[in-house]
Amino acid sequence: MQLYMGIDGGGSGCRAILADSSGTILGMGTAGPANIGAHPHDACAHIKCAALQTLTNAGLEAELLSTLKVTLGLAGAKSVLNLQEIADVLPFKESRIVSDAITAFQGALGHGDGAIIITGTGSAFVKRIDSDYEIIGGRGFMLSDHAGGARLGRELLEETLLAMDGLAPFTSLAQQVAHHFDHDIRQIITFSRSAQAADYARFAPLIFRHESEGDALAQKILKRACEHLCQGLQRMGIESLGRFSMTGGLAASYLGLPYFPCRDHYVTPAGDSLQGALELALAM
Repeated sequence: MQLYMGIDGGGSGCRAILADSSGTILGMGTAGPANIGAHPHDACAHIKCAALQTLTNAGLEAELLSTLKVTLGLAGAKSVLNLQEIADVLPFKESRIVSDAITAFQGALGHGDGAIIITGTGSAFVKRIDSDYEIIGGRGFMLSDHAGGARLGRELLEETLLAMDGLAPFTSLAQQVAHHFDHDIRQIITFSRSAQAADYARFAPLIFRHESEGDALAQKILKRACEHLCQGLQRMGIESLGRFSMTGGLAASYLGLPYFPCRDHYVTPAGDSLQGALELALAM
């Protein structure tokens, strides 16, 4: 019996799901980050780990790994020059690697035209008309991904340093971050020298929590992010498309903000990137 697997790999973690040809779910598994553009070696190791855990959870032997047909929606896929080289390293019978933006769209909106916003560790906009996709953003938090958790966390640390230097107000949010680092600027600098996207993204929930309490710094950061979301939706042509959805770990938090843009065109996602990856795998 042919088995199919969908894999969703992002900057904070990797998830896998296994199904038979009828679409019946047999098992799921998780592993560490799988950004194929930023850390290809680690990403491949975590992908294999998640796949093996999925087989184990399904009560199946590890040897079946080489029989699977797999679609992988991976962060950083757009920046890889030769995806086939990555596919050849993976232990599957057949591997189709696409951007996690594609699998996120499939999971959220299924068939038809529309747009989605992805807000997880990173962020991106995806538009589909007929079978043509356009993706904006998703290039990493140092230069892009302005509404992603890593970018929000990095901005929070920047603003906290300004407050500690007496150049910005010391709000309750900034005070909590300063306390996290023992009010020692050197600790923040040391953190920044080795921190990866997932490390910065861990601060994002703190920002949303303080925003709901009226913290001025949290509101400043999130209003700036929502302005970026608004610009992206306008660039996608949301008025003519008529619908968009939102997916990713921060989607619900953004939707709870009073200044979330274009709410009249928003539709609830049918599923997530993992489900989208499985749908595409079953179509292989």
